[in-house]
Amino acid sequence: MYIEPSHPSGRFPSGIGGRLQSSHPSAGFATTDELTFSDIWKLFHRNRLILLLAVLVGLTVGLLYSIFTTTEYEATASVQYAPETSAGLGLTTIAASELGDNQNAIDTEIKILQSPAITLQVMRDLHMYDFSAVNDSSELPPALTERSLSRFASHLAVQQVPKTNLIEIRFRDHDPTRAALVANAVVKTYVQRNFQTRYQAAHDIAEWLDKQLSGIKVGAEDSQRKLADFQRQAGMLGTDEADNTVTDRLRQINDELTAAEADRIIKEARYRMMSSQSPDVISVAAMSPTLQTLRTQQAQLQVDYAQLTTKFGPGYPEVAQLHTQISQVDASIATEMTRVAKRVENEYRAALQTESMLRDQFDQQKVEAYKLNDTAAQYSIMRGEVDASRELYNDVQIKLKEAGITAGLSSTNVTILDVARTPVKPVVPNVKVALLTGLSVGLVLGIIVAFFRESLNDTINSVEQLEEASSLPVIALVPNRLEDKGSSTTIVGGSSLMSPVILGMPQSKSAEAYRGLRTCILLYSVDQPPNVIAITSSIPQEGKTTTSVNMAIALAQRGAKVLLVDADLRRPSVHKYFAGSRPKRGLTSLLSGDASMEDVCLPADEATPGLTVIPSGPLTPYPSEMLSSSRFRDSLNTWRQSFDHIVIDTPPITAVTDPVIIAQYADAVVLVARAGFVTKPALSRSINLLIRAQIKIAGIVLNRVDIATEYYYYGSGYYGYGRKKGSADAYYAT
Repeated sequence: MYIEPSHPSGRFPSGIGGRLQSSHPSAGFATTDELTFSDIWKLFHRNRLILLLAVLVGLTVGLLYSIFTTTEYEATASVQYAPETSAGLGLTTIAASELGDNQNAIDTEIKILQSPAITLQVMRDLHMYDFSAVNDSSELPPALTERSLSRFASHLAVQQVPKTNLIEIRFRDHDPTRAALVANAVVKTYVQRNFQTRYQAAHDIAEWLDKQLSGIKVGAEDSQRKLADFQRQAGMLGTDEADNTVTDRLRQINDELTAAEADRIIKEARYRMMSSQSPDVISVAAMSPTLQTLRTQQAQLQVDYAQLTTKFGPGYPEVAQLHTQISQVDASIATEMTRVAKRVENEYRAALQTESMLRDQFDQQKVEAYKLNDTAAQYSIMRGEVDASRELYNDVQIKLKEAGITAGLSSTNVTILDVARTPVKPVVPNVKVALLTGLSVGLVLGIIVAFFRESLNDTINSVEQLEEASSLPVIALVPNRLEDKGSSTTIVGGSSLMSPVILGMPQSKSAEAYRGLRTCILLYSVDQPPNVIAITSSIPQEGKTTTSVNMAIALAQRGAKVLLVDADLRRPSVHKYFAGSRPKRGLTSLLSGDASMEDVCLPADEATPGLTVIPSGPLTPYPSEMLSSSRFRDSLNTWRQSFDHIVIDTPPITAVTDPVIIAQYADAVVLVARAGFVTKPALSRSINLLIRAQIKIAGIVLNRVDIATEYYYYGSGYYGYGRKKGSADAYYAT
């Protein structure tokens, strides 16, 4: 199949080999960790037989399981569990705190339903298993008892209905009637045991409370008597230890002491301000009207004195008079400041003495209060004991009266919701589930095997793998065919003659692929299309000869003169398409000088008149020497003058050195890779050999591609070349 070139000019650029040599000197493989859906689909398609076999095995196992599994029926009963609530006695609340939350309580009930106590009682009542001939489990040996319990537990399933307080009891048995009977027996035994356990517990508690009540009564009376004796000894009156004059007096003195301390702080601040001897500070702190008036007169006189002095000078009579007045005012201010300072000091010392006296009284009163607190604390303790004893006696007396009623009302918190009915349909085996499980398991195992097989497989199967591995363009995809080397065979002179697909089935996908390959080769260099084209492969049986023959015919059908040379001197096969048996003369005869050009050429076919074929000729012990000789080089130069294109079929490149020798004279080299056959190491070695020899590689032809996994083909009717019933294309594997 033909792939459109990705170059902007619409053709592959020339010099691909040289470009690859500079950018990939070792032709290392490109790697990628991405796995697309297309890759997965191709992987599954390549391993479809393994997947199909795994699915069939899984379905077979599921079917055999359904056939040979013993039929079992399942009966279901359900009970409703009521959470613990307080019924006045307070015992249920204690039990609930011990069990934890409601979920823990339900889990506990499920364990009880599955306990050996319930199981043994049911098996005894129904005479099941080893209990069919005895009436008491103790008569059975421990080994038989454990075996019976294990067998019963394997058929019993107890579980909570999600987000409810319902518990389902399921039992399986090959007899549907017995399955329902056992499920109901388990529920009945469980409910009876629950009732008896709770009733007996409540009854035992009531008896215990009755015995404790007399002791509590004696203790309460003794506590009351001790409290009365203490009151007499301490001289306490009334029932309130906080009602006394000592405490009231202490509170009053504390209030007075607080007020005195605040007054002392204020007066101390004024006293310290007066001690600074600053007239301004003293004037503010003293708050004396006389001093303020004198300060005002002083300021006014100083203003008048300054004005007159400035106007008339210091000798003026009125100036002298003002000076005298200012001196008198200053003396009055000093006298008043002394008097005010003394008064502030006296007030501060009086406040300090008052505070000290009140503090002494407060300390004395605290001593009295401490003595009273000791007595009151002992009184409170004894009074608390009396009150607690009285309350406990009253509560126990009430609970004791309620205990009898509680024993009956709260004897059970489990209700039977549904009884088990005889099942109609078996639950085992479930054919649909068995088949679906077998299908799923088989498919999963098949996928695992497929991935494991792919991990061990280093062959190239797709275009993506080839391009990633080689970094070379894929110039053609040849679809997979039932006949690898030809589309059909004919008998000529007793020998089988293979017909090239491009002639036998010209409308097939393979023929279209070879025509696309021809176009790519011609576009390899538009100005000068390649004259000598060497075709090789990495390993044998990759289809290089088929590609050489069909491409040579495709070039000849275009009207060009084409020479097809079979240069595989070790295992030649070009003659099978044109002569049937190996001709006696060929390329080896020409290079050894035993024959001329006219002697070695096969007769032209009527379908391809422009095609000339030179077979390999007799086998020679020195093929490499012949191909590297000057005679072969001279022959190539002669052929270049006579033919438009020379297609040379060469041996596999990893087997011998012949392809490298021939490729040195070629204008373009085409590497054929067979999908699912050639390995990445083999392809890497081939490319390395060509690049190191500075060979121009036109591209790679991916042969025998499974087109069902390649997106390049858009359905079976691609451009009118789809397969039709009875057509020649039916020979192609799709």
